[in-house]
Amino acid sequence: MSTLRDNPITFVILCICSLFLCMPVRASQDAEEIHSLKGTKGQKPLITKSSREEELKKAYLREFAFLKTQKDGLKKRLDELKNSLMQQKERNAEEVSRLQEKVLKLQRNIDLEQRLIQKLQEQLNMKEEDRDLLDVTRAQALDTLRRHGFYNPRGEDAILPQGVELFREIFDRGLIALGQFSDSHLYEGEFFLKNGEKVQGIIIDVGGIASYGLSERASGVLIPAGEGYMKLWNPNEGTLARNTALYLAGKAPRPETIGVYVYENREKELTPPKTKSIGDIIRAGGIIGYIIIALGLLAAFMMIIRLLRLTLASYRTSGVTRRVLPLVGAMKISEAINLLESRPGVISRVLGSVLKNISQPRETLEYIMAEKLLDESTRLDLFKNPINAIGIVSPLLGLLGTVSGIIKTFDVIVEFGTGSPRLMAGGISEALITTELGLMVAIPTYIFGSLLAGWAENIKSSIQETCLKVINIYKLESKEGS
Repeated sequence: MSTLRDNPITFVILCICSLFLCMPVRASQDAEEIHSLKGTKGQKPLITKSSREEELKKAYLREFAFLKTQKDGLKKRLDELKNSLMQQKERNAEEVSRLQEKVLKLQRNIDLEQRLIQKLQEQLNMKEEDRDLLDVTRAQALDTLRRHGFYNPRGEDAILPQGVELFREIFDRGLIALGQFSDSHLYEGEFFLKNGEKVQGIIIDVGGIASYGLSERASGVLIPAGEGYMKLWNPNEGTLARNTALYLAGKAPRPETIGVYVYENREKELTPPKTKSIGDIIRAGGIIGYIIIALGLLAAFMMIIRLLRLTLASYRTSGVTRRVLPLVGAMKISEAINLLESRPGVISRVLGSVLKNISQPRETLEYIMAEKLLDESTRLDLFKNPINAIGIVSPLLGLLGTVSGIIKTFDVIVEFGTGSPRLMAGGISEALITTELGLMVAIPTYIFGSLLAGWAENIKSSIQETCLKVINIYKLESKEGS
């Protein structure tokens, strides 16, 4: 029933159908009334035939008028329902539009609020970073002042002001420290030599950022050795640092160029840069680096052997050609064969096979020449494929080393984090050095391998050309002799 109330059109249609279904029932009832007028069987009818038809007609007219009235009422009701539905639909559409506008307005407000929240969060993060930076700056400044004697946390400076007043105090003491460190100071003290021996001498401190040491054993630039100690850096190597130290000590005139090494503080040890040797580079590449170097040496050895063989083959080809062609032109075939047998080589074997069968047809001689030259090509192409393989494999091994080094670096990061670059340097060195070694081996191997392969093809072409000249000369002389 709730469905019929919600849908008036369906309700009207069902009413019309029910009226049509009731029409036969009313007609049958009228027919029964007419038959009842006839009376029982054997009695005389009370109403005539014309009166019965008139009554029946009136009954049908009454029914028709009733149905028409019902139809008009239902049609009017249907029109009213349609109008009501149309009005309800328009009201619903207006309500939907209003709600959509309200939703869009709320969405815009939400976006504005989110942007405002994001902006406030960024400002908060910036303030936190500024606060952290101020804390770090304060700690570093106090530590620097403490190391230079301008801050005593266990004495009179145990209680310091806070906030802005603290930074004012730090800046004031820093200005005092800068004023004292702006000049050079000379005093007697101890420093370490390069071999680790401690000596007594004169130390010249320049503004707290550079130092020089003078002693009877050695003199030069001083660098921090850790925990406030100093050590010589490259002592007695050249006179630049020594002359600068003597000038600052007032024992020599001012040099044209001043040698200086600037450091940050004395607490952190500085190590002079170490020059890497070839062995250090190879060791940094790990086991893959050793493999690449071994392949490079093997390729160099094979290229030298092949170079010597091709040089000898080229020399013999030109010499044999100059001596055999005149003998063939003079039809001295046996002497030419003896000459070739006395001079072993690729051209001797190929040309000897042709001369031994020189009386055969040209096609047969060309077939013999091609077969013998193909057989001798293995000697001319000695180490060709291994050299090419090394040239191709070397950069791939370098790439393998790169991947291995990167994996080691990530393993170090997972275990120790990113706080120590030295721990990650090993994997990065292996990743880069193996690639470098692979390219250093592959590039010259590929270039020289290609040059040697081209030279071998030229020698084959020269041998083939010489054989064809011998055949042509012999055939021409044979025709003229006949």
